[in-house]
This record gives sequence, C-alpha cells and structure tokens, in this order.
Amino acid sequence: ARHAGAAPAPRRPRLAYLSPLPPEQSGIADYSADVLPALARYYDIEIVAEQGAIGAPHIAANFPLRSPAWFDAHAQQFDRIVYHFGNNPMHGYMFAMLQRHPGVVILHDFYLSGVVDWLDHSGGQPGLFPRALYQAHGYGALDALQRDRTAAIWDHPANAAVLAQAAGVIVHSDYARALASQWYGPDAAQDWQVVTLPRRPLDRVAGD
Repeated sequence: ARHAGAAPAPRRPRLAYLSPLPPEQSGIADYSADVLPALARYYDIEIVAEQGAIGAPHIAANFPLRSPAWFDAHAQQFDRIVYHFGNNPMHGYMFAMLQRHPGVVILHDFYLSGVVDWLDHSGGQPGLFPRALYQAHGYGALDALQRDRTAAIWDHPANAAVLAQAAGVIVHSDYARALASQWYGPDAAQDWQVVTLPRRPLDRVAGD
C-alpha cells in the first residue's frame, strides 16, 4: 500500500505516434511494432494511422488506435507528437497533419518525392509536387519536371517542407545527414539526431 501522504507517481507524457502498423506491408510498420513497447516505459502512447485495425496482438492490446480525423480534433491534448515519414502513399495524410500540428519527424526515407507525386495525382493535394519541387530545389527542378516527370521524381527529394515544419528530425544513418548537406547546405542537418535501427531477434525474423 502507498504510504500515507506519499506523492502520486508523476504523469507520463502523452505521445501521439503517427505510423503504419502491421498488417500493413511496410518496414516502418514492423519497426514501429518493435519499438513501441520500449517507448511505453516513458510515454502514454496512442497510435494514429489510416488503417482499420492493428494486426500485432501485443500492440493492439496496449495502444489505442486513432484515426487521422480524430487526431486532428484532439492534437492539442498530446504532450509529444512523432511522425514516421516514408516514401509511400500510406504516409500521405501526414503531410497536411504536420503542417497543422508540428512534431518530431523520424525520416525513414530521405527522398519523399514518390509520395508527394502520389498526393498530387491522387487528388489529395493537387499541384503539390511542383510546389514541393520549387520550394526544395528551385526553378531548375520545375524545368526538369516539364521535360520528364519520372526523372524529376527519381532525381529530387522534394522533402524541404517536411524538414522545415518538423520540430526535430531523427534519421537512421549518417548517410541521410550527408544527403541533407548535399542538397541543402553544410548546416542543414546539424541538429538532426541519428538513431540506428534496432536489431530484431532472430526468432522473430525466422517466424516472419
């Protein structure tokens, strides 16, 4: 029993965790399923994702799943917000969300041009790709877009808006920091943190 007059345990910060989770076919989904239990030692975590259910039982049982619309209405209730960005349409909803509710960005893919182009073509954010190219890379990128859209997607990261809106950036390698310096100048990644990918247990990998 707690000793009379003992101070209550401090409240853990409430964390909104924006990422795909299994059963989505994504390395980022698997990564999140691996790291969430460790983060739960320090935060009360709620998952925000565009999926109807979570396929990992140990995650589904312990972390509430919220829709992006729900989070948009309740974002101010959270102490921390973390976005997991990858170059895949399943991350598309995060672009507008980050603009409204800044948070820490874990940048799994330096190049985001594929998903930005998808948002443009899908009607989610018409005209986004040329705007992103211009913001990140100037008129030369727009000229490249006019000549060959596919080449423009492959050749340009188109990620400057995400980097500018992020409250902080985490990457998994020094190579990502080197790319930032290459594209945006030597000081572009000076405040970024490098957190290497966790190693998954061999029995987990064998059973996948």
